Formats: sequence, C-alpha cells, structure tokens
Amino acid sequence: MCNWMIIAYYTATKTLINKNINSKKMSSECCICSELLLKAGLKVSSTPCGHVYHTQCLKDWTEKNNNKGICPVCRSNFDPSKTVPLHSLDDNETKAIDAIYDYVKQLEKRDAESRSILELVMDSVNNLTTIVTDIKNDNAELKQKIVRMEEEGFLGGNPAVDQLKAKDGVIVGLKKEIQDLKSQRAEAAKQMLEIQQQIGDLKRKNAMSRDDRALHNSTNENQPPKPITLSLKFDDISDRMILGDF
Repeated sequence: MCNWMIIAYYTATKTLINKNINSKKMSSECCICSELLLKAGLKVSSTPCGHVYHTQCLKDWTEKNNNKGICPVCRSNFDPSKTVPLHSLDDNETKAIDAIYDYVKQLEKRDAESRSILELVMDSVNNLTTIVTDIKNDNAELKQKIVRMEEEGFLGGNPAVDQLKAKDGVIVGLKKEIQDLKSQRAEAAKQMLEIQQQIGDLKRKNAMSRDDRALHNSTNENQPPKPITLSLKFDDISDRMILGDF
C-alpha cells in the first residue's frame, strides 16, 4: 500500500470516529450536497487530507474545478486519482463504537461525581479545621484564666471551668468528624484511581488494535491501490483525556 493511501486511511478513519463521537450516531453530512454521508445507496470517498464526501459529489466537484482536486473543506490540493473509496460501518462496528462511547461517558460521569465529593469533603475538612483552631485558641485563653483563678483560690463552680469542659467535648466531636471526612476523601481517591486504571486499560487495548492495523497495512505496501473497508476502532481516546494527576 502506498504511503499516501496509508495516510489517507488513518486520517479518514480518525475523521469519521471524531464525527461519530460528537454526534454519537454516524449522521454527519456531505458538505457538498448537504445529504447524510451514510445515506443508503450512496458511496463515500476520502480525500488524502482525510475529509469525506459522497463519491459522486466529489467527482462532480472536481469536474466543476476543471478536474483540479481542491478539498471543499480545507481547500488543500490533491490528485483526484488518489481519492480513497470507503465502505460504511456495519451494524456490529457501529454498536462497538456506541458501546465505547457510552462507557467513556459513564467514566466521565463517575469521575465528575468523585471530584465533586472530594471537593465537598475538602471544604468540610478545611472549615472544621478552622473551627477546631478557633476553639483551641479560646481554650488556651480559658486555661490561662483558670490558672489565674487557681492562684487566687476561685475554682468552685466557676463558669469558666464548665465552659472549658464543654469546648473540650466539642473538640473531640469535631476531630471525629474530620476523621470521618478524611475516610470519605480516601474512598473518593480510590474510586478515581480505579477509573484512571480502567481508562488506561482501554487505551492500551485500542493502542494494540491500532498497532495491528498499522502492521497489516505495512505488509501490503507493494500492492496496487484498491478500495479499503474501514473497520473503525476507538483509537482517539488519547484526545479525550479525562483524568489528570490526582
């Protein structure tokens, strides 16, 4: 297979996958005639730059431009004889792409939920930490008062002592609440790590599929150009990075 055909193959494949991801169903239009690309009975072809049109529309377009290959979308020049015929997805391939699309959406939703929980937990921890700090400062002042009162012999039934004991109890409760929130934070972090690992597995599987396809193409470089049947895989997952470093 010629180098330009390999480039067109991968460019066209990525273009079709991106369109499918954005609309979920393969309902993109031919920008020449504004009809659906996958309309029954209509063949489609790709220019070397990767844009896809109805085969007949592209042929008519080229003839109107004095047989000069000019891509209607990006206006790049191309040799009309080097357009690549494409075959549309079958039901199994469409279902496979839809399944991957839905799975990624689920991961994105879970990731968003985990991040929201984590933010709420962190806000609560920060607020409670501030409260505990304030109470500790108050207690320090009360303890100083108690020390002075002990020196002066005024301890029995003093409100300052009762107030200090009450605040000590509040501190114990707040510390327990902070510990619970930290446990929730750890659980949210664990969920996010699991999501990240699942996405990594998905990327590796699709990378292996992409490498197999490239190896197959490289072994056929010397064969004459012929129509290519696309077997689309979700190899654009790297363009949709969902998670950053936690």
